[in-house]
Amino acid sequence: MLIHAEIELFQDLLYIEIVIKQVEIRIEEAWQMRLFVRPEWPITALWSRGTRVMTKEYGELVDMESGCWAAVLGHNHPDVVRVIHEQVDTLLHTHQFFQTEHPEKLVEELTEAANLPTKYSGSFLSSGSEAVSLAVMLSELLTGRRKKLCMNITYLGACKDLRQPRDNMYWDDLDVTGCLGCGELRTRVCNKRSDTNEIMKDTNERNCATCGRYNHLDFSQYASFVFEPGNSGGLVLTPPEKLLKFLAGKVRATGGLLVVNEVTTGFGRTGEWFGFQHYEFLNDESNAPDLIALGKGLGNGYPISAVLARENLVMAEMTSM
Repeated sequence: MLIHAEIELFQDLLYIEIVIKQVEIRIEEAWQMRLFVRPEWPITALWSRGTRVMTKEYGELVDMESGCWAAVLGHNHPDVVRVIHEQVDTLLHTHQFFQTEHPEKLVEELTEAANLPTKYSGSFLSSGSEAVSLAVMLSELLTGRRKKLCMNITYLGACKDLRQPRDNMYWDDLDVTGCLGCGELRTRVCNKRSDTNEIMKDTNERNCATCGRYNHLDFSQYASFVFEPGNSGGLVLTPPEKLLKFLAGKVRATGGLLVVNEVTTGFGRTGEWFGFQHYEFLNDESNAPDLIALGKGLGNGYPISAVLARENLVMAEMTSM
């Protein structure tokens, strides 16, 4: 009986090793894909409605990317078009010394609609890359540190300071490919045979602190952990919650901040208002992100982006000035 159980355990472990290897291969293939490569033939857009784009060369096409992630309500949504027309008729441009009521109201509406667990202040820009870059810069200014931590499956943006390969003087890109299936794959295998549950329990419940993979890191050097809930190219890769909780907790424990990039995952594209909301521990007030970067999904494709900053951070900075 014992020999039989050991054979089954060996088979389970072999299955896990094969699955993890397949995941690692697929990740490598995904990162070898060339992102944002223009097609070899011309595509001239004439007009768009909903999911359809009318082109000069090929007629009506279905846009499977929602206008490069931005048209979350569909192209030329009538309500969005109406509001833009109304604003153009009212106020198109102002000097930087003028204030309007719109930014504060928009932050309040976003916070309420998305059921964010804490209050935020907001600053508005034109593109997602600008928003991520500003959020990262704010984390540096607020902490007095320059180094940032992120994962190697993270895109972040097209700005020079964000795009890969990132400058290792200011960035640590953790290779997390071996962590992506930790826990989840083992749980699925264990449940196949009840007599191996106890034997597999310690591997299934292994935590990141005892794993030791990242024990070499000096977390006190980081201004922020910059987290992307879903990468923007190739496979959609979502790190396990225990890994995110470990890294964010370590950075924050030394005075660093948590920056979340929601440019590709915000505004319902993952089934939640924001991608980070799939991670339960980030949905309470004490653990909510310090800075959130939003892209053109905010305007359904209209060039507006934003950085949301926890109100307590903003107030503390204003008090110290």
